[in-house]
Amino acid sequence: MFYFGMVLRFASRLGWGWWTTACVVGVAVAVVYYHAVRRLGLANVRPFPVGLLAAYITIVLAFTVLSRKPVVLEKPLNLDAIGAIVSRLGFKSRRYEILFNIALFVPIGLLLSLVTGARPLHLVLLCTLFSIGIELARLLKSCGTCELSDVLCNMVGAGVGVGLGALLDRYSAIHHVEKKSGAHANR
Repeated sequence: MFYFGMVLRFASRLGWGWWTTACVVGVAVAVVYYHAVRRLGLANVRPFPVGLLAAYITIVLAFTVLSRKPVVLEKPLNLDAIGAIVSRLGFKSRRYEILFNIALFVPIGLLLSLVTGARPLHLVLLCTLFSIGIELARLLKSCGTCELSDVLCNMVGAGVGVGLGALLDRYSAIHHVEKKSGAHANR
């Protein structure tokens, strides 16, 4: 986090916003991970999804925690998840917040399922722990409300992403088998 703060200060001198800086740092992280995985010769690791995952996690952390300035809030902790979601559904402008929290974790779940191949439940739990970490960091840094509803929405998004990853994995396995059996039939 210290290095990201240094990069943000340097980028502000260049006139860049935090979003541009987060994207540049994310791409840099992706390139470093891609080359590290290729150099190490890890046969079971797909370097492109690993790089994308590293970049996306960097951007998510920049967007949710690192770019936010401390603020004094009347209620920094909200554990009423259902009440918060229902109240957000009542306001058109706040509905997007729910969709955003769901959509934010779809790529993480998808990329984790492509990279690790672990059980779907374990991946959703890992994403949930990451979301809890983000919310706790926001609480400790006083840069936003720590909300249980955000964790639930992130968990739904992670589940959607992991499900998409499982479908892609299954489709590629079926397609690979069909390709192989077609190659044997032509001999």
